[in-house]
Parts: sequence; structure tokens; C-alpha cells
Amino acid sequence: MLAQGVHLAVLPRYPVRVLQRHFAITELALPVPSPPRNIYLWCKATLLDDPVFGQIRENMLACAQGALDRQAAA
Repeated sequence: MLAQGVHLAVLPRYPVRVLQRHFAITELALPVPSPPRNIYLWCKATLLDDPVFGQIRENMLACAQGALDRQAAA
């Protein structure tokens, strides 16, 4: 997400709510439920081998797996 300028991003509801504490983000409510979708993490090729980016990727995967596990247990 870019911190300056005017941008449109399609994000899941939870990250939007968390990010609203720190950024001027507006949720656009839709009159219909949104379908499930994949989440992609994009970066420059030079970051693919960066250990910090690797940790971010691992944290995101662990978070997503935890959400799936909680959903399956419910």
C-alpha cells in the first residue's frame, strides 16, 4: 500500500479495519457478499531473497493457516 497519493486497493475487511487506525482508509460497502479470493504478496524481485521479506511471508502464511484452522473448527 502506498502511503501517499490516491489509490484503490481491494483488501479483505479485517486488514482494512486494522489499517484504519493508522491510515485514512475508507471501506466501500457492497450490497452483495464478496466471494472468497486469493491473497497475493507482491514485491520487487530484489526482495525475494531478503530475510525480512521472507519473515513477512512466513508470518502471513501462518496467519492465513490459523484463520483456516479456526474456520474449520467452528
